[in-house]
Amino acid sequence: MKYSSFLLIIIFFLVGCESKYTDISFSKEYSKIVGNKYRVKGELMLHGLTLGKNYGEKIDIYSVTESPGFSGPEVINRKTLSAGSVIEVIGARRCDNCFPSQVEFNIKLMSKNLTPEAPIWLADYSVSDGKESRELDLNKFIKIEN
Repeated sequence: MKYSSFLLIIIFFLVGCESKYTDISFSKEYSKIVGNKYRVKGELMLHGLTLGKNYGEKIDIYSVTESPGFSGPEVINRKTLSAGSVIEVIGARRCDNCFPSQVEFNIKLMSKNLTPEAPIWLADYSVSDGKESRELDLNKFIKIEN
């Protein structure tokens, strides 16, 4: 009985749960990242995703992950974000009902070759700076001084 109840709860969260986000762009922890530009050290993948339940052809968001990326019915297209590409972090959000908790960065690509028309979200590649804030992982990104 306990096992079936647990399984039903898990299925409910996986199927019927829409992610809810809080803007944390100005939080003490993440404000040090927002507004900065970074050069990508290694190849990343840019995935055009649909959020529609019927997996339509309209791209709702872009997701940036490490290569080789991922696939699935929600992926409309994939492009390579090559090493040396420059990004600007323009915001940050935390998923309030995800387990484990997830942080994503809204970024802008500083490239004439890739100009997506939907928001671009970068997975949390931040690390603690040893104080009360975070910085993008310098093993993956080079901060460009303004």
